[in-house]
Amino acid sequence: MMLRKGVRLAKRGDFNGAVETLEKDETPGGKRMYWLGSSLVMLGRYEEGIARLDQALTMLKSDGAAKEKILRRDALYALGYAHNALRKWNLARTVLTEAVALTPASDALEHAKGLNHLAAATLHCSDTSAAAVLIAESLTLLSSKNIDAKSQSASIKARALLQRRFEPKDQLKSRKSGVVLAVAQARKGM
Repeated sequence: MMLRKGVRLAKRGDFNGAVETLEKDETPGGKRMYWLGSSLVMLGRYEEGIARLDQALTMLKSDGAAKEKILRRDALYALGYAHNALRKWNLARTVLTEAVALTPASDALEHAKGLNHLAAATLHCSDTSAAAVLIAESLTLLSSKNIDAKSQSASIKARALLQRRFEPKDQLKSRKSGVVLAVAQARKGM
């Protein structure tokens, strides 16, 4: 009963309530640890969240049932976001690579968001060309599904990061020119 309540609270954005409820719950398993860990991450309590998400991942099998695979993927995304927030770029890149691999391309929006977060971590690891390829892949995926890439904040952030890497500061004319250049350079490398 407490697990359901904690999940409901987290889905509504009441992460404090979710943490309080889920910490009282004694239900064993990866699902509780995932929701507790991701709620802690959403509250900016990254180290605590990472510990719970790591526990969840040891409990959730990558070859388990469909719902378990989705929870595993979501736990990896939350873990990647936490590592990004803590500027642990290599760890973020590793877990986000696995999360993206578990996200079907048919879920275009989730897949594109994952690619963008992975691109940001990749860029911070100084692998600009790989980051550009990931952004181009994300934009292509969104375009193929008729989803406006401009509406995705992760896409905008990742493209802005690429813009700063591809053009010297004194040559930046606008965000649009940087995005066009980054995507063009990424497509040349594909």
